[in-house]
Amino acid sequence: MAGFKDQLRKLREKLGLSQAEVASLLGVSPPRISEWERAVRTPKPLTQEAIVLKMKKARPARPAKSAKPKKKKR
Repeated sequence: MAGFKDQLRKLREKLGLSQAEVASLLGVSPPRISEWERAVRTPKPLTQEAIVLKMKKARPARPAKSAKPKKKKR
């Protein structure tokens, strides 16, 4: 089973979010996200669950590129 640090990083990358964007979403400082991902600090288990749930409800910061029809050359 992956630890919280791996779970956090993988989820953040899957959502296409930077550490700063996750920090803003969670109301913490960007260095705190780095500390969690490096396991320098680890939130309590209930806090970890709340963090993951909040991130899963977040929409990606960068919208997926839409498939635009190519213009025909005349």
